[in-house]
Amino acid sequence: MESFKIFLGGINSSGKTSLLDALVFNNCGVDVCYGSKEFINWLGLKQGDYESLEQLQDDYKNQELSKMVQFLINQINNNINHDKWIFSGHLGRIKETNIVSAIGNWISNFNLIVLLTAEPEILINRIKHDFAFGIRKRDKLMELIDLSKDPIEIFSEFVKQTEKIAEQIASIYEIPLLKLNSSEFDPSQLSIKLLNYIRISE
Repeated sequence: MESFKIFLGGINSSGKTSLLDALVFNNCGVDVCYGSKEFINWLGLKQGDYESLEQLQDDYKNQELSKMVQFLINQINNNINHDKWIFSGHLGRIKETNIVSAIGNWISNFNLIVLLTAEPEILINRIKHDFAFGIRKRDKLMELIDLSKDPIEIFSEFVKQTEKIAEQIASIYEIPLLKLNSSEFDPSQLSIKLLNYIRISE
C-alpha cells in the first residue's frame, strides 16, 4: 500500500516550516520533507542561498522541481515504512506584485493539498522579524515591503491569489484541499487538525 502523500503549500512566512517542525517534535508518525532545503540540495546550491535560487530561470526551476519530486515519490513508494509523507513547497512564485503558479503535473501524485495561510499583517511582521534576526534573509520581500505604499494590500492580494491557485489545482487534479490558518492556531494545534483530517480521509 502506497503512503498517504500531502503537499503543504503557502506563501513565505505562512508557517510551513513551523508546522513540519511540530509534526517532527510531537512524533506524529509523518515523514516530513522541507521542500526548499531539499530543492537547494538538488540544485547543488549552498544551503540557505535563496538569492541564487531566485536568479535561476523559472522554466529550469520548474523542470528540476518536477524531476526532484518524482524522484522523492519513487523513493517513498519503494519504502514500506513510509505511511504518511508531507512535502512542503510553494503553490506560486512572486512576480512583482503577483503570484504565478509553480505547480506542475507532479502534484497528481499527492492525496491531499494543504493550503497554509496567515493574515497579511502577520506575514509582514514574520518576514521583518526573520530578516532582522538573520533567520531568513528574504531580500526581495523586504524590498517589496519597504518600497510599497501599502504592503498590507499587496500581501492581501498574495493571500487571495495563492488561495485561488490552490483551489484551481485541487479542482483540476481532483485532490482534496484543506485550508489552515496559522494566524488562528499555533503549530501544534495545526498539526492536530491536519492529522485529524488525514485520519478521516484515509
